[in-house]
Amino acid sequence: MMRSVGMALMVAALGIGVYWAVARPHSTASLGGVTTTPQNSARVVPEGMKEYRSTTYRFSLLYPERYTVREVDEGGDARTIVFENTETAEGFQLFVVPYDNLIITEERFAMDMPSGVRTNPTAIRAGGVEAVTFGGEQEGVGPTREAWFIKDGLLYELTTLEPLEAQLAEVVESWEFISQKNSLLY
Repeated sequence: MMRSVGMALMVAALGIGVYWAVARPHSTASLGGVTTTPQNSARVVPEGMKEYRSTTYRFSLLYPERYTVREVDEGGDARTIVFENTETAEGFQLFVVPYDNLIITEERFAMDMPSGVRTNPTAIRAGGVEAVTFGGEQEGVGPTREAWFIKDGLLYELTTLEPLEAQLAEVVESWEFISQKNSLLY
């Protein structure tokens, strides 16, 4: 009984998070350049996984093949990319936004995390760049695990539900940046 209540809460929390990502006003401008699992990718993709590759934002990552991918244009060259399995209430989302600072400022944190919750910050690396992972809290969603980092004028914010922290770590570990030269090949 307790497990089914917990699972129902997780499904509801993920649904609310997805609704939040989709229901906000968005620009309809297209950035293009996003593909999944390109035929000529040099990366070896393990069984049970797929590769997501963005030539616009110059990165690739691996995600479970049981997830669907949905993109939301946030306007101003920002985009939310949702990786989810609604049947199992699993998933994560990535928010990418142009960002001119070399560090994540308190103002930016307050803008993207209105709850102000940031617990257990840990320095990590994502695709060879410095990153930070931390616990967060999102209204209507509950406890989250986040990984944020900056590269080439872009801020990347990965978010998942706290129970899926290990999966977020795997996604971050799979992260690769695509060089400008190589991105023209895809």
